[in-house]
Amino acid sequence: MPRPKKVNTHLKKLAESRARATATIERLNDNLENLRPKIEEAKEALLHLEELKFNIEHRLNLYHNEIRATDKTIREQFPGVEPTEIPTTYGFRSEYGRRGALRDTIREVLREAGDEGMTLKNLGLKVTEKLGLVHHTHADFRTWVKNSLESALYVLKFERKQITNKSVPGKHPHWVLLKKQNSWEDLMALEHQTISEGLEP
Repeated sequence: MPRPKKVNTHLKKLAESRARATATIERLNDNLENLRPKIEEAKEALLHLEELKFNIEHRLNLYHNEIRATDKTIREQFPGVEPTEIPTTYGFRSEYGRRGALRDTIREVLREAGDEGMTLKNLGLKVTEKLGLVHHTHADFRTWVKNSLESALYVLKFERKQITNKSVPGKHPHWVLLKKQNSWEDLMALEHQTISEGLEP
């Protein structure tokens, strides 16, 4: 019976080292592939956040200009009143009826739409119908969508994690209500939700 060939010890170590490196490369490549969708999702989220930031900064400028104009009028017509001493008050858009109505209506409309969801335009039309809003022109509707509806959508997506927008091949993205089971903490938080709803756009 022939004696088995003795494998060169140095070659054996090199082969084992190469095999381990190959396995590590395969594992790292798998990790990289799994990471790519998350990177794309993060890029999309960053884009939406940048849009939201721009929107907020634009609205801040508008309100600062409104305050300057109002203060000028007050000082001209009511010299005895110091505008900066007027206390701050938080209100909400009366056109929506009650605090939080816009976000509640968005969730309701998306719940009715089911897994298919709705495009931004159709969502805007349906929310407008349910809330009885009046947009006199297409430009008014687009402005409301940009300034109010999209701001509420971003809050529901990024802060509340209650909705998302999914890509649809050959069509505009659809907004969809996420299916989530309420935890005990979620249920307890409902009592305090009206505080944050005061930020309703």
